[in-house]
Amino acid sequence: MLVVVTYPSMMYKFADSIANNPMMEIFRQFALHDGLPFQAMLAIASKHRAGVEGKTESVQSLTHKMRALRLMNERIQADSTGQYDGTIYAVATMAVIEVL
Repeated sequence: MLVVVTYPSMMYKFADSIANNPMMEIFRQFALHDGLPFQAMLAIASKHRAGVEGKTESVQSLTHKMRALRLMNERIQADSTGQYDGTIYAVATMAVIEVL
């Protein structure tokens, strides 16, 4: 049995636009190096996946959303000086989830 995997970047030639996209560096800096924005990213990705499957939410999307909100609450309480830009990234990501 032969399985062919096609990624969107292969189908739509996204490779060049992704390489030159400054948002990718912001994504790498925040979402991949800080637990809070990482959980927010997982929350929005799993919410999108639930939508693709014809559902508004899934156990997975609600779990990631709950974890992100808990981490956000802890971060806001502990970071009164606003040192972490990842907090803003996560808040913005969670706001997007609410309008999906």
